[in-house]
Amino acid sequence: MTYRTLVVSLNAVDRAEALLDVATAMARKNDAHLIGLYVIPALQVYPAVAMQITPEIIEAQRQYYQEQAEKVKGLFDEAVRREGVLSEWREVDASGSTIADVVIDHGRCADLVIASQADEESEYLADTELCERLLMETGRPILFVPAYGEFKTFGTSVALAWSGTRESARATFDALPFLQGASNVHLLAVNPPENGDRAAVLAGSEIANTLARHGVKVETHHSAIDEITVGDEVLARISDFGVDLLVMGGYGHSRMREFVFGGVTRQVLQQMTVPVLMSH
Repeated sequence: MTYRTLVVSLNAVDRAEALLDVATAMARKNDAHLIGLYVIPALQVYPAVAMQITPEIIEAQRQYYQEQAEKVKGLFDEAVRREGVLSEWREVDASGSTIADVVIDHGRCADLVIASQADEESEYLADTELCERLLMETGRPILFVPAYGEFKTFGTSVALAWSGTRESARATFDALPFLQGASNVHLLAVNPPENGDRAAVLAGSEIANTLARHGVKVETHHSAIDEITVGDEVLARISDFGVDLLVMGGYGHSRMREFVFGGVTRQVLQQMTVPVLMSH
């Protein structure tokens, strides 16, 4: 199994170079076709101010995004030329003010979607819900790249957060190319049940055996915690083990439940320090 078609969302202009480092490395390793995607959002017009929106304002916004697209395309063209990967550039006009619908549509036809972690301080923020919508609606694994730092190499040491849920299982098998290529795979089972057959599954023994049949050597770690969150434990283990990629399922609970009570997915999306592959 390899990733043969990759889509990288490049509206996070200030992270374009870091995203392209990740995307071109993956394309080269998998002999994949890399699609660079930039979406030009339409101007959001509210009824109360519609009369004040002149054609000049609309054109100025469009010109701004086109200039950003040209800048990113230059970076994309240089990166794929330098790395010698098969590539395709797509610049798409959105029908609305958010870019998520377009990225989702294009991402559904790819093996993997690459996107930046949301950075609300960035001047290039085009869609605050892009990460969550990609994860929930694309139906494809998403590789999120942190909003800060460079990741020219990653995936040599992988942490697999295993919870025994549908989302966890999906992420595990979506990540097989990474797991098979890693030097170390650390399976993290946090607060597994203490009895019953399901305990063994959740604790990781069955999935470790399955992965071994794919040539993946897994080191299993169990954690029992009560004073910190599961997210804190996962993030701490990433640091302890020197991991450079995290694999996990996303939103095993509803997004509303995670928003109200907190949750691992939301915490990792906000606090990631290494690339994270998530599936829902």
